[in-house]
Amino acid sequence: MSFFNELGILFTGMTLPVVLALVLGYIFIVVELYRPGLKIFGVVGAALVVLAAGLRVTKGDGNPFAQIFAIIFIETLAVFVAFMILILTVKKGWMYHTPREDSGALSLSEAGEHVRLYGKLGVALTDLAPDGKVNIGGVVVEATTDGFYIKCGEGIRVVNVEGNSIGVERAE
Repeated sequence: MSFFNELGILFTGMTLPVVLALVLGYIFIVVELYRPGLKIFGVVGAALVVLAAGLRVTKGDGNPFAQIFAIIFIETLAVFVAFMILILTVKKGWMYHTPREDSGALSLSEAGEHVRLYGKLGVALTDLAPDGKVNIGGVVVEATTDGFYIKCGEGIRVVNVEGNSIGVERAE
């Protein structure tokens, strides 16, 4: 049987639980891409994709190895497309993270800090994945990276200040 015949068998034999597991798995994996560092969403998403493949194969029609490969390949391709959309849109403002006001960090106005922080150096107090707390000149504020992971204790440089929103990158 050809691969395309197997794809036809795969899609015609999809049941509601398989489709739900695939869709929820995809959503959980994309949430993990959008908010890296939570880890639980990625693990649950991957488990749901494996569950969907297992549920589909138990139906017994077609080649199970081809079906498992096709499900994982299609899901991987869909996640890759979502990742590319995230990368291409994060710098344009859509899906850009802004600091949360209820995070316990001081805002610039609360700290009495009215000078420009652009270009100043600091240190990450939490993992920035991509949001977290940083210390800049003795002031603890929420900061956001452009999607790059910065570990707690690493040096940071302020590259963007818009109101109370602080954009940082790893200091070199």
